[in-house]
Amino acid sequence: MPTAVAAEPVAPGQPRTPSQSVAFGRQQWTRVWGRFARQWSQPGLMKLAAATLGEAALHSSQIHGFTTGKLRDPAPKVLLAIGQLNMAIAEANSEGPAIDEHHPRCPGTLAELWQHKNYMKDADGNPLDAIGCFEAFTGQIDLGVMGVRGASFNPESMPAVSKAVGKLVRFELMRQGIDFTDYPSNDSLFSQLIYGKTVDSIAFIDELPAIAEQSGVDEELLYDTAVEAARI
Repeated sequence: MPTAVAAEPVAPGQPRTPSQSVAFGRQQWTRVWGRFARQWSQPGLMKLAAATLGEAALHSSQIHGFTTGKLRDPAPKVLLAIGQLNMAIAEANSEGPAIDEHHPRCPGTLAELWQHKNYMKDADGNPLDAIGCFEAFTGQIDLGVMGVRGASFNPESMPAVSKAVGKLVRFELMRQGIDFTDYPSNDSLFSQLIYGKTVDSIAFIDELPAIAEQSGVDEELLYDTAVEAARI
């Protein structure tokens, strides 16, 4: 029988069911994974993972599923692979704790794929290993990324925000085999985003849930993309 149960996310340190713990974990994992995975194209990330781990242990469906929050029950192997890759990236950039001689390492021949890349961290700034990835995904640890949305988008930032979010939405629609030009060009915020127009900051925050539902992109990923674009 399926084990996925709809539940409200509850953070560590409170009474909760296993489903509430995992609901919290999936939310924070989607946010952290999204920031991590956006540093590469899917083929680039899969190439680095395969060369580092010695086998094709990370696939496009898994990358996409984690990014959108749709992968609910990942196999243990993929969390092991991601943790080992994350530690290898940290080690290759001379950060994080030393890894033993038998741990997978990023190949020097693919330095362009790992050099200066950010790795996933816990709340104390340490790289997540395989155990940490499992604990993060299942909500057993709090990565400190699920605070209340506090970013405000001023009018000057909205051209960059609109461009970044619109690009993300169009990419997801194309991945689903949907031609975004099939959507009518009108005054709706969703239409403005996919057609490259600058949207209003207040309306953007108010309509995030609707944008997520229409596009299939996780709401937290949309928000994080906007925050990152506003900082540039």
